Amino acid sequence: MSEEINLRTDKSPTIYTYKSKNKNMIQSYRPFKGPLSPDIEYTHKYPKKSSNVELNRALKWQKRERNKTEKKKYFRDFKDIERVCYYLQLGRTIFLEAMNIRKHIAKTSNYFDRKTYYKNMACIKIAMRIHDYPLNERDFIQLMKNYPAIEKGKTVRLRGNEVKKEIDRRYTEIMYKHLKINIPPPKKPNFISYACEILNIPLQKHELYTIYAKCSGNFNPSCSIQGYILALIHLLYAKTHKIKIITMEEKFGVNRLTISSRKKELMRMMK
Repeated sequence: MSEEINLRTDKSPTIYTYKSKNKNMIQSYRPFKGPLSPDIEYTHKYPKKSSNVELNRALKWQKRERNKTEKKKYFRDFKDIERVCYYLQLGRTIFLEAMNIRKHIAKTSNYFDRKTYYKNMACIKIAMRIHDYPLNERDFIQLMKNYPAIEKGKTVRLRGNEVKKEIDRRYTEIMYKHLKINIPPPKKPNFISYACEILNIPLQKHELYTIYAKCSGNFNPSCSIQGYILALIHLLYAKTHKIKIITMEEKFGVNRLTISSRKKELMRMMK
């Protein structure tokens, strides 16, 4: 992971705000707001001080032990996310953002108390989406298959589709239940350039950017942008460059049914 990125150069980072009905309930999520500070502030409410000296002493001990436990969990996930970012060769920016998301949620809930591996992977996926980092689902699936989950003392190895379902379920929970953020689609997604390079069609990159700019306003915001881009590539260049949907699924890890579904949507848009 690169150590040269200075996150403080962005003095006014984009704020991904909550939906209007939730604005007064909880603070908005801001990328890079003290992402690695171990001094975590908790919103767990403890009883007020009592005139009973022994009770006050017990309350102080309870709060101190709670903070110790939370910090252990924090650094456990710190190492977990750091290892995943290393194996996926992600930049330090993605690592910091993923840790920031994890810290933000842990302040107000116990979501990261247990079974955190898939949740940490989901945090990394959200960080990659925020910073428009080319996401390859296949890499996630391969990594998860090599590092199986441990449940009830037994090692559990999941198949590729099961791995993707587990990560996507946590991804949806974090995005829409805990963070409640709407990330606008990028104007010039890096995934287009990445996909053209993998599929050996670099000369079509600029044409794809132009067509994407015209169609992106009609995309479903809850759907992955990778599916739309791969569907667009297949719609335009399948015959001339002999690109098959099954080849895209193997190279990028996006389900062939998803690509076919997005392709039908694009065809309806272009009528």
